[in-house]
Amino acid sequence: MCQDEGGTLFDPQDPAVSGLIDALEQFQSFYTYFHRYACLFICIIGVLSNAIHIAVSNIRYFSKTSNFQFQVLSRPRMRRCAVNSVLTAVAFCDVITMTSYSVYLMRFRFYETDHGYSYIWLVFLKFHVWSSMTLHAITLYMGGVLAFIRWQALGNIHSKWLQPRNSWQVFAIVSVVMSIVCLPTLVLHKIYEIDTSEIETATVSEVLRLSGQSIPKEVRYSLNFSTYSCAFFKFNLWMLAVVLKAIPCALLLWFTIALVLKLRQTDEKRNYLYSKSFRKHVKKTTVPDRTTYMLIIMLVVFLVTELPQGFLALLNGLYTGDVNIYIYKNLSELLDFLSLINCSVDFLLYCVMSSRYRQTFGHMLIRVESWLRNHGERRRLAREIKKKLPAPVGV
Repeated sequence: MCQDEGGTLFDPQDPAVSGLIDALEQFQSFYTYFHRYACLFICIIGVLSNAIHIAVSNIRYFSKTSNFQFQVLSRPRMRRCAVNSVLTAVAFCDVITMTSYSVYLMRFRFYETDHGYSYIWLVFLKFHVWSSMTLHAITLYMGGVLAFIRWQALGNIHSKWLQPRNSWQVFAIVSVVMSIVCLPTLVLHKIYEIDTSEIETATVSEVLRLSGQSIPKEVRYSLNFSTYSCAFFKFNLWMLAVVLKAIPCALLLWFTIALVLKLRQTDEKRNYLYSKSFRKHVKKTTVPDRTTYMLIIMLVVFLVTELPQGFLALLNGLYTGDVNIYIYKNLSELLDFLSLINCSVDFLLYCVMSSRYRQTFGHMLIRVESWLRNHGERRRLAREIKKKLPAPVGV
């Protein structure tokens, strides 16, 4: 770990700081037991909900003869919606993130070991770290794109940014850039072979049977930071803090505020143009624009979960040792949990605030239930016909 050139962030000799550190350590010792179960539950729910979100938004189920088929074709209304395209891209990223984190939990938390892991599992862990950072950064930037698109829609309904094709192009560019930005993290993490000579792996019977012979040594590995220069390590920390946290959080905050102000300005213009009686009539007879409010709630969730992490990332660039020892060591699991919650909000918000979404989801469930019922009925009839057929006569 690099030494902090700018001094220390915490003074352990200070009673208040010492009490804070003790409280963080006690919290970590209490929370770490529940973390794996809570995160696995969130991952399972999140993968299912995001998969349903993708299905409701983009997959059209239909029946043809006796087969249940599906097409990855956007619905006509959904196809013209840039917001839906962005949310679908975010859902894909979230599904991959939570699936990878579930595998990580099962192998490295539920079945963790102090004696190292096989090489293939460390390769997975290395790419899990890289992919999680990359995908999470993509979702943050796409959240900013989401706010920008809605902000444009309130001002100009014919804006080119409302075309889904442009949304997918932005998603592709952001994905490539974030993948490149996170590549130094792959370089800084290195797989090391650990010494297992003192680990007893053979049973008594094996020792007696192999007496006088050399017992084969099982090679185990561990993942740690590579021995690159401290300057490169610090550069990577600052780059990740600025590009992956500070910039997307600033964009989210800026466009969220702009979206709220634009919405307020639109309401004021409407109230100015309409008479009081007509405003009451419009309020009773028209459906309120819940999409904008839903997106604002979603962006606020992004900000609440990401702003503290962005602040810590900047501190990590200045006071690397203290932040890692006293903060990340005790709060990293909680920050992971907040990020996973962030990955699971889209489906819930859509179900709560969009009647069209709930209607489409209900129709999809009806189609699936109908197919399952018909499929079961066909299997039952096939079994009955098979029983009624005469047994084949032996030759």
